[in-house]
Amino acid sequence: MGMKSFGVGISVKSNVEAVEFYKKVFGLETGILDLFPEGHPYYGAYQHAELVKDGKVVFCVQSLEHELYDFDAEKQIINFGVYFDDEFELREAFNQLSEGGIVKEPFHSEPWSQLCATVIDKYGISWWISI
Repeated sequence: MGMKSFGVGISVKSNVEAVEFYKKVFGLETGILDLFPEGHPYYGAYQHAELVKDGKVVFCVQSLEHELYDFDAEKQIINFGVYFDDEFELREAFNQLSEGGIVKEPFHSEPWSQLCATVIDKYGISWWISI
């Protein structure tokens, strides 16, 4: 008996907008999209939105029930890593992710990465991006 797969769900405000943003930044497509039903306090938002690459779910975007949680983007405890094929793609993603966001670490090198940066996007999600 073993683990079949590992899934990641991120909860953000304005998640319909966020889905389109992440599709553009990372070249993803949508999978299953499930909106909250009419009459629900979060009607018009996704309760579940899959973002897919090459037929596999990369992560899901959910609604952040902002009335229930105190959220501070600068206190992120998880960081998503994304590797790009070339520097141009990396810099394009950096520019899009940092617009309205927070640059935690500008471009630099590490022993494990020739070029990388860390950005908290405008939805409060922390991304470590690298080539």
